Amino acid sequence: MMSSIRNLMMSFRRLLRILDWVMRRLKIRERVVSQR
Repeated sequence: MMSSIRNLMMSFRRLLRILDWVMRRLKIRERVVSQR
């Protein structure tokens, strides 16, 4: 049981990291568009 929870947490952190990366990319894109 504990191992499964731990794996779930790890996957959740990985998902959060990817989401954060995507948000950064979107923000950078918005900046580029606004500069134009």
